[in-house]
Amino acid sequence: MASSIDDLVSMGDVESLYEIMAEHDDWMTQLDAPEGLVKLRDKRGLEFLLSAKHSDDEEIREVAKEILSSPEIERKADDIRADDEERRVKKIWIARQRL
Repeated sequence: MASSIDDLVSMGDVESLYEIMAEHDDWMTQLDAPEGLVKLRDKRGLEFLLSAKHSDDEEIREVAKEILSSPEIERKADDIRADDEERRVKKIWIARQRL
């Protein structure tokens, strides 16, 4: 991951990482930014990487798969999914309480 992306991750600068992911011209940087977002447990980064696995460009697909298969990113992705499930269960519980 590029040094500037690492710096943004260290600072917890989710919004700058999101802007880079969404708007940067270089596809490698665009994939580094969501990797940083996943490290910060931001679901948008995970969704971007998962969609990049289906890119028309083989190089992009391979890099996205490589990022997603790293142990650290796998753990963070599991954390993101667990957070989503916890929120879903909580919403269901609240809805049942209202009924």
